[in-house]
Amino acid sequence: MPMAQAGKKMQDFKFESYVELFDSLPANEQLIVQTLKEIIEDTIPDVKFKLSWNIPAFYKKRSICYIWPGSVAWGEMTSEGVQFGFSHANKMTPNKYLNKGNRKQVYYKTFNTIEEVERDLDILVSLLQEANEIDGL
Repeated sequence: MPMAQAGKKMQDFKFESYVELFDSLPANEQLIVQTLKEIIEDTIPDVKFKLSWNIPAFYKKRSICYIWPGSVAWGEMTSEGVQFGFSHANKMTPNKYLNKGNRKQVYYKTFNTIEEVERDLDILVSLLQEANEIDGL
């Protein structure tokens, strides 16, 4: 993602609620976002939720993970699919499942269809359990 120019906001709008965010998404992103949200809440029942940078973010002691729908702009950039990221993935067991890109700490997986999420359910649950354990340290 591009660096913000001095004094320029990367987002010039703010969703007031999850419902407002959800209602703004295309149908394919709605299904992926809601499914990922349910997986997170089922796997980590005491996780807290908030909108951060206009996207769903989940935390306990600190940030655990986020869901970034591609249609939610960062500056003027949008992307395809829904990014599911882990805030402290650099502390997790190394794997080839998550994309690191040029980041040092936050890694992610992009989903373009609900079938991809369903196929990877066991992997996602395992990663969430590990991220939750790391948050508890």
